[in-house]
Amino acid sequence: MKTIVCLKAVPKAIANLQIADAGDRIDCQSNQMFLNESDEYALEAALAIKKKLGGEVIAVTLGKLPAQRALQTGLAKGVDRAVRVDDQIRNAEATSAALAAAIKKIGYDLILTGVESSDSLGGEVGIRIAAKLKIPCAYAVVGVEPEDGLGKLKVTKEIGGGMKQVLEMSLPSLLCIQQGILPLSFVPLKNMLQAQTRPIERISPDTLDIPKQPGKLRVIQVGRPVETHRATMIDGEPAELAHKLYDIIRSFSQ
Repeated sequence: MKTIVCLKAVPKAIANLQIADAGDRIDCQSNQMFLNESDEYALEAALAIKKKLGGEVIAVTLGKLPAQRALQTGLAKGVDRAVRVDDQIRNAEATSAALAAAIKKIGYDLILTGVESSDSLGGEVGIRIAAKLKIPCAYAVVGVEPEDGLGKLKVTKEIGGGMKQVLEMSLPSLLCIQQGILPLSFVPLKNMLQAQTRPIERISPDTLDIPKQPGKLRVIQVGRPVETHRATMIDGEPAELAHKLYDIIRSFSQ
């Protein structure tokens, strides 16, 4: 079983949020990057499948050097190889095209992603990768049971109304893993330090078969929503506060 798990490094704290000159992404400054939470659950699921069926787990990310933080966490937890597509993260279409091309080049039986990243909350990339590779996809997966030797998976996914759906999926396929599918394992500091010394393969986007098409999505505005209500501090003696609160409550009901 050759399992690809897509990992993304997301900023822990951001500053100077702004639209890139090309208009195809949001740029920000951050001194700390960490593995996206949803992708970490996908990583745990990939390692659990390897424990049952054997084979190898390959962690793949897209981004410049800071993106390697996600791969190092994967190496510290037990992935066999780590691959970075050396390209700038843009919108979901461009990101999924680059990842799909890299995954096709590496080869795969199963692809796991998280349902969404904590920075953009788009929830698109995994589904777009599956569409580009023309393979089955299941979203919000909360259970995976490999059927040894049959080339199939028993997949449980969330659907509306608090219900769950059980699917039988043939390989190759792609699963978007929901948070909580398995407990997150602890990474000892020693493992993390060792992971920082392990080699990470680099793929240039120039070597990939990525369609050179103009982006259909542009970021036109970024910022906080307009605040229509603000908190107001009031002070005074209890009787005075009671009158002030009464007047405020009445002003909302008028």
